[in-house]
Amino acid sequence: MEQYTQQPIIIEPENPKKKPVGLQITALVLGIVGLALAFLAYFGTILTNVGVAVASEQYGNVPGVAITSGVIILVDVLIALLCLAGLILGIVGLVKSIRRATRTVKGIVMSAIGLTLSEGGLGLMFVGLFISGVFRVLIQTGAFH
Repeated sequence: MEQYTQQPIIIEPENPKKKPVGLQITALVLGIVGLALAFLAYFGTILTNVGVAVASEQYGNVPGVAITSGVIILVDVLIALLCLAGLILGIVGLVKSIRRATRTVKGIVMSAIGLTLSEGGLGLMFVGLFISGVFRVLIQTGAFH
């Protein structure tokens, strides 16, 4: 019979030092807020422009067009700032998470999701601005009369 010797079990102590993921969480939050505001601005742009087009057809020149387009532009500037900050923080957080000796998976995932949401918010903002511009040109040329 073979003799079995018991091997000592080595338990490595847990690393009490937590890996910081504050940058990645900030990128994720900014991406979520930017995309949510971009959705609101997008649908607000469509509803406002359709309402102005219907009103211009019925009532002629509508004075509220300048006010609504100014508000939309201000909201879009806020969205652009949030999404650009989310993009920058997401890229920096992703690079930091990948370059660490102990790669943090949660940091990589949060940065990637934050980047994607920020890009989506910027894209939706630009689509909303494009639609707003097209409607503005159509309203001014009288295409809805």
